[in-house]
Amino acid sequence: MNTPAQRGAALAKLHIAKKELAMDDDAYKALLVRHGAPAASPSARELTIKQIDSVLNELISKGWQPRKGKTMEERRQSTASRQRTSKTRIDKIRAIWIQMHRDGFISDGSEAALMAWVRKQTAAKDGQIDALEWLEQTSMANTVLEQLKAWNKRVREQVRPEATQCK
Repeated sequence: MNTPAQRGAALAKLHIAKKELAMDDDAYKALLVRHGAPAASPSARELTIKQIDSVLNELISKGWQPRKGKTMEERRQSTASRQRTSKTRIDKIRAIWIQMHRDGFISDGSEAALMAWVRKQTAAKDGQIDALEWLEQTSMANTVLEQLKAWNKRVREQVRPEATQCK
């Protein structure tokens, strides 16, 4: 059984092959007619999946090389992307910390004070974290960020309890 998705994928391959082989329209239409498309108006849309496969096989014999799709492992984010994401989380942690200090919820807004807080938060989980950059290596950046956001929310709600009643 051929699904519309399989048919669409086969048609897409056919059009990619046409483009990569730089076929002109007349040669392409002649190819389709040879494989069963109506001569009056040759269109790949009129072909069955078997006919499309035979067209693709002929294009392969003429030198077209279909590319292999990426595996799930290849589709995953690159190391650089993961580091950028973690760095962004660390930047968010710093930004929330600094804003909480500016708003008067934290008396010491320094990097050392932030590190002390992070050490306390991570000590029981993955061992002690001694640098914010280590959070990304232990995949704790998101956990620490969420803890800081929750703390920030709690202290803001204590200052303005009417804000929670409006929800």
